[in-house]
Amino acid sequence: MKGFKYVIMLFLVLMLSGCGKQTLTCQKSEKSDAGKMSESHTIVFKNDEIKLYNASVTVDLSEKYIDYTDMFMENLESAFDDLKDQDGITYKSNKDNGVITISISGNYDKMNQESKDNLGFSDADSYDSVKKEFEENEYTCK
Repeated sequence: MKGFKYVIMLFLVLMLSGCGKQTLTCQKSEKSDAGKMSESHTIVFKNDEIKLYNASVTVDLSEKYIDYTDMFMENLESAFDDLKDQDGITYKSNKDNGVITISISGNYDKMNQESKDNLGFSDADSYDSVKKEFEENEYTCK
């Protein structure tokens, strides 16, 4: 009976720990005369390997730039052209009253090498190396 208690405790510890699963969320915001841009990247790792990637970029244009929403949208979308129509990646864009949103999500295991390269990650990237790279680019990560 004592051995059974240890098995149950081990099972609970593994369930609560996520079996090697870690989530990294990195964010960055910038303001300018044109408005505010916010980025958020969430990457799920399992056994220190990338499994899922989600990112969003939101541009909230200031009042005097709202008439240029279409131009800003085209420029922002062109920066993500290499992620559109890629295996394992879902790309969405939206604009509404001066707010532009780009959303990217992907299952790393379903991506081909070109998709992975376009995201800027490699199979060798670990939680620590990805976090370090984001922080070196002035993102706040947790």
